[in-house]
Amino acid sequence: MYPAIIDGAIIVFSLSVLRANLTRERTVYPWVLVSVFTLLSVVLNIIHAQQELLAQFLAAIPPVALFLSFELLLAHLKETAVRLEAQNSLDEIVREIREKESELDGIVRNRTETIEKLEGEIGRSKSTVGGYLSEMQVANWIKKGELGWKVLKDVGIRFAK
Repeated sequence: MYPAIIDGAIIVFSLSVLRANLTRERTVYPWVLVSVFTLLSVVLNIIHAQQELLAQFLAAIPPVALFLSFELLLAHLKETAVRLEAQNSLDEIVREIREKESELDGIVRNRTETIEKLEGEIGRSKSTVGGYLSEMQVANWIKKGELGWKVLKDVGIRFAK
């Protein structure tokens, strides 16, 4: 009955380590329990085995194998969790980029509509209007804001049609 209790405890403590790792909690206490009960299982298996070196060595293998297989499983699960977290982060970044692209498309669309409106009002081509706006922006006469162009300095320019 004791082997089942000890090995069962090792499994439960191992699952506790796994849960703590996945939730990013401290794992010291569960690891101490896993280690102590694994060592206890090894010692009791060796004591229970025949007094031959080979028999004692073979008796120590099952708890050590259980410990090492759990460690390997934990490493694989951690790697998978890291990959999933990275994938989720990338998905979030892609979603944010698409939102920003949509906002930028709206801004460009508004600016194009504004330039087309100016083009009609002053009788110049869109590229000429864009050139005028660029020159006036460099001269600090106007400034592009979130709500459109803002006049910084009235220079009294009038466009003839």
